Amino acid sequence: MIVYGDSDREESVEAMMTSIRTGIARVDASAASRGGVDCEALRRLLIQAGELEQAAYDTPTPLGAPAEVRRALRAFRSATSAAASAFHSACISPRGGAGAQSRVRSALARMLRALGRLSGGEGGTCRVWVKPPRGFAFHGLFPERYREAALGWTMEHPDAVEQDVLVVGIRSIGTTLSAVVTAVLEARGVRARRVTVRVQESPSEHPLLLKLARPADWALIVHDGPGPSGAFRAVADALTKAGAGRIHVFPDHDGAPLEGARFDGSTLPDALWSAACSASEDPLSRVVSCGRGEWRSIHFDARDRWPAVCRNLERPKLLCEGSSGRRILFKFAGLTTAPGATLSLAEVHAQKLARLARRGFTPAPLATAHGFVATEWIEGRPMVAAEASPDFLGRVGRYVAAASGPPLSASAARSARNRLETMLSVNTREALGDDWADQALSLFRPIAILENTPRAGDGHMAPHEWIAAGDGSIQKTDAGGHELDPTWTGRQPVLWDLAGAMLEWDLDPEGERAFLDGFAVGGGHSRAPLALDAYRAAYAAHRVGQVGFARDTEEDPDERERLGAEYERWRDKLALCLGGHKGPSSSRAAIVSRAR
Repeated sequence: MIVYGDSDREESVEAMMTSIRTGIARVDASAASRGGVDCEALRRLLIQAGELEQAAYDTPTPLGAPAEVRRALRAFRSATSAAASAFHSACISPRGGAGAQSRVRSALARMLRALGRLSGGEGGTCRVWVKPPRGFAFHGLFPERYREAALGWTMEHPDAVEQDVLVVGIRSIGTTLSAVVTAVLEARGVRARRVTVRVQESPSEHPLLLKLARPADWALIVHDGPGPSGAFRAVADALTKAGAGRIHVFPDHDGAPLEGARFDGSTLPDALWSAACSASEDPLSRVVSCGRGEWRSIHFDARDRWPAVCRNLERPKLLCEGSSGRRILFKFAGLTTAPGATLSLAEVHAQKLARLARRGFTPAPLATAHGFVATEWIEGRPMVAAEASPDFLGRVGRYVAAASGPPLSASAARSARNRLETMLSVNTREALGDDWADQALSLFRPIAILENTPRAGDGHMAPHEWIAAGDGSIQKTDAGGHELDPTWTGRQPVLWDLAGAMLEWDLDPEGERAFLDGFAVGGGHSRAPLALDAYRAAYAAHRVGQVGFARDTEEDPDERERLGAEYERWRDKLALCLGGHKGPSSSRAAIVSRAR
């Protein structure tokens, strides 16, 4: 099944450098106004620099002639290393002090000099492919954890100051994280040098790594874990063949709960709570981790009512409660840069929530901090499909219209369609067989590329995403922020959300009319019935793959059973989506009969 895919995006190098320079100016202004350093702003700057370095190394050809390429790569690597030094210095003394501020200013000046060495002909006017680091974008991974791990390593190996240490970052996220580890080592007097590598599927050795890695006493491999991966093993083998002495892998914080991360001396929940409300007037009294499907234990009074969810694909969420009883939900929305913007994914998500909240669809954002977006917890119960009245379905349709975004560019629309076609073919073939896959493609291929259609703005349209509150209102939760999730669909036309809502809510023809009428009233784009049929089949195939992947990787037997039933349900829905077309009649009749 195809579940994971690329969420890469094309960006202008000049625009990325301009954004970094703007970030440096923002850090300087913040330091001047508050008399200290802003660790969160420096983390943001560090991640931006790492994104640019990663993109440059993964797309070196457009940067110019060989000499220009080497000069540009050195500049981008130097900028990330300087950003990591500034970040480490700020973490040592986050509340300021002349020494900390001086070290931060010096490192930021080195960043500016590194970028200033590039002329427009040496990469500035080029475009590169940025691969969002998944840990920073989706999983709540913080560079602070790697800084702590590196400090621990230096304390465990005091003799490292007399040895040669090579730090190897596995791209993409290893670009930024290796810079953090190297900055810590250098600050502790260790002779450290840094390289990054992109490891393909299963190489026995990496030529670039072998070329760059002269023998070292220590080789520290940095990736996002947890646990050794195929990429780690490939790099470790290459380093051993290159003559590396001893090898250590970061992270070494496997299993550490997110709540244990510390920021400026505070735990993550304390830092988030202080950002959203007055901690002195309403101290934090309780924290519940409600990611990985744990929110169901709060919303449902019996486990047998829990909906099936893909726990490993959920983002981190924390439910914090004050001594007053007030409850605030903090959802991780991303530390990385949003496509085509200077803001982070979390900041863009908060802006969207604010817009939807003004129209009464969602709770309003209270704050954005450390990649999390805060909203009031909705006291109520999740909806079920049987409760879908015509009036409510009209509201869902209006929500889909309100949540939609601007149209995809021609190239993005073409890429979106190609992703769906490939996913539809592969997932249908594995779930139903070759004949069904051929039938699915015959349904989808005639559909034109929808480049002038607004893009989908949510992606999670299941009934349990809507909460019936105690005051009688019904609000959408988890509203957006999914279009860059590491799933195969990526950004899609709004037909994706239309098809998703119809299938998730099991709408009959009357319900579909009410839903689509609401979409039209909300200003929704006109839609072609045949295209909607094709997107329904694609959405069902996507859910088949997603749920099947979750079932096969789930260790809890109750969850596996729940996901097994959900997989059968979506496989039957996929068959129904294809049932009106010529296909293998005997098998189709059996599957359609079971689905009904």
